[in-house]
Amino acid sequence: MTLHRHDGNTITMQVHIPPNAQVGIWHCSVQTCIVGRFDRREEFKCEDDIYILFNPWCRDDGVYVDRDDERNEYVMNENGKIWLGTYKHPKGKRWIFGQFHETVLPACIFLLDKSGLPYSDWNSPVLVTRAISEVVSVGEGEGLLEGRWDGDYSDGTSPHAWTGSIAILDQYLRSGGTPVKYTLSIYDQLYLRP
Repeated sequence: MTLHRHDGNTITMQVHIPPNAQVGIWHCSVQTCIVGRFDRREEFKCEDDIYILFNPWCRDDGVYVDRDDERNEYVMNENGKIWLGTYKHPKGKRWIFGQFHETVLPACIFLLDKSGLPYSDWNSPVLVTRAISEVVSVGEGEGLLEGRWDGDYSDGTSPHAWTGSIAILDQYLRSGGTPVKYTLSIYDQLYLRP
């Protein structure tokens, strides 16, 4: 942490986050004291949560993407396609990833918490991806989506009606982790990124 600017009673600090920091929600507090009076400290707690993410712009991060066009496509693009069907009969479906929506980060952290991955491993893109994939695809009422193959979706949403990740993640988060109804295949409908 370095002093970025000092203007009267306002101090702006620049925080440098190492590329191997654990992703997740962090809280920030700053302790201050008057020089020579270290026994009397004041503490300021930031009101907002701070989300630390993997950083595709940082060369030292495990998710670094070298080319701007690839970062624009795979990180910044909020709309795209998911692919359904088989390799012989693929079918593209338009999908709204919605990765910048206010629901997505809390839902992802909720899924990561639910995965049971030790917090010390939250700095590994591979382990985090595996952990979230496992909790998304768990069957028997434990995963993100509940499968249904008989065509009766009256108590949920038809798998073909979903058009993006936001509604799925929002419903899952608001329900406290109850699987969202429905999907035909545990892998069909939810893709946070292509």
